[in-house]
Amino acid sequence: MTKKELALYGELMFGPRFQPRLAAILSHFRGKPIASAQVSQWLAGPDGQRDPPDWLDPLVVRAAIQMRHDLLARAETLEAMNTKHFYSEVTKHGFMGGPWKGVRDDDYVDPEATVKLPTNSN
Repeated sequence: MTKKELALYGELMFGPRFQPRLAAILSHFRGKPIASAQVSQWLAGPDGQRDPPDWLDPLVVRAAIQMRHDLLARAETLEAMNTKHFYSEVTKHGFMGGPWKGVRDDDYVDPEATVKLPTNSN
């Protein structure tokens, strides 16, 4: 795994200040402590200097699988909550001043409010 890939995994899982949380979940799966400073060292400097070790790859993938599972569970809970409230409010008040038939919650999505995710530009 390259430094760039490790950084992308970390940021996608935990946001821009990911090192402490990434270190914690890697420590959990490794069964030994991994310090946040160690994660920072793996990310620092040019490729070829203190690169992430090979044993880290399966731990990072396992952490990503766990995080994906957790995020999907949270998304499903939000979906259930939104469905209940969205349809009760739309049927009561209409949709943005218009009729509510055929309206979906996706119609409320504001692209400007969407979290900007890091990209993997090679």
